[in-house]
Amino acid sequence: MTIPLYENTWIIVGPLVPSVLVSIFHLYHLFSDRALRQALNNHVIILLLCFGLVFELTLGLLNAYLDQSGVVPLQLQTPAFCYIWALLNSAMYIIIYLLMAWAAFERHILVFHTNWFATKRKRLLFHYTPLSLCIIWPIAFYITTLFIIPCSFPLNYKANNCGLYSCLTRFASLALFDSIGHYMVPTFLIAAFSVALFVRVLYKRYRVRRQIEWKNYKKMALQLLPISMLYIVLQFIWVLMYAFYSAGVPRSVGASFYTDIRAFGTWPILFTPFATVISLPEFGKKCQQLIFFWRPQRAVHPQPLTVNRQNGNQTVAIPLKKMATKTPIATKPADINQTTTQPTDIIQTTTEPADVNQTTTEPTDIIQTTTESTQIIQTTTQPAEATTPVTKPLPTMISVTTTLMSKAQIEMTPIDI
Repeated sequence: MTIPLYENTWIIVGPLVPSVLVSIFHLYHLFSDRALRQALNNHVIILLLCFGLVFELTLGLLNAYLDQSGVVPLQLQTPAFCYIWALLNSAMYIIIYLLMAWAAFERHILVFHTNWFATKRKRLLFHYTPLSLCIIWPIAFYITTLFIIPCSFPLNYKANNCGLYSCLTRFASLALFDSIGHYMVPTFLIAAFSVALFVRVLYKRYRVRRQIEWKNYKKMALQLLPISMLYIVLQFIWVLMYAFYSAGVPRSVGASFYTDIRAFGTWPILFTPFATVISLPEFGKKCQQLIFFWRPQRAVHPQPLTVNRQNGNQTVAIPLKKMATKTPIATKPADINQTTTQPTDIIQTTTEPADVNQTTTEPTDIIQTTTESTQIIQTTTQPAEATTPVTKPLPTMISVTTTLMSKAQIEMTPIDI
């Protein structure tokens, strides 16, 4: 039973819209992250997503429109459009198939033969050259068959590719090569290499018992396995039938089944973004940010600072709230006079090398004037009592400068111990 054209349209449009959104989401994160952008295993994924996105926005929509209306739009009924359409519709499929086949094979090199990409020359030979050939070869092949080889078929605006694909199928050998080399072999290689990679990684996990290595390669091994199943179920059957038709089997044999299964031929391309996006680092977190428009807030918390001062063999902890906050004056060199104001809670012991003249009076607030050179004279003011000069021989003097942070101000207070 042939699928109606209305349902055939929704078979394409249904997964087309979410596939475009997932492709844009995946490409954004691949291009915005330098590490992901430069990783060798992501290069083929970027190419697959780019060509798949072009296919979905051009050929996918056009094929859905043709299934619905049955004819090319009147504004596009020109020979130039037909030739461009035939080239893109023929080459785009093969480019994506070859890139998928190379991605499945390159995973084996990335996991088990990393030394193949050790130098720039090896990366050029084993990485960039195959990627370039996967793109250049289909374009060159279909330019030759559609433009260079003479073809006199009239343009049919109600047929796929305006009927220009008949320029290739009129040669039996060329059509057989196209069906086997461009459709059947890549599909078989995609499935075979993906399953083989999964088996090899699983075997190595149990043989070597390296859990860390298995975690690194697990996503890479499972990345293409779902899409390879789609290629086996939905792609390989109609590709095999197409090869039989190219070999001479009448197209009336299984024509209805071929038409129905051919309607799902774009699904491997449409579902490729879903199979590759799961390997994105922190995929769940990125989806949460996208859905709920949530952004992590960076909170800056103050850190408490404790300064320990040694007085002989004792260690005194100075609380942060006891320190005064004011504009820093300067750090004191040898012959600089400084005036500092200290709160009443700070106990000071001044040690001097030789003679120290010290006059001590006690008010509520202490005003301390410190002059440093060879000798230090310390004067404090008292209310009405008598002034008693006190002279003490002290062994040494240690100057400690503490740096404190409070309310976005930095204070440097010289303290004589």
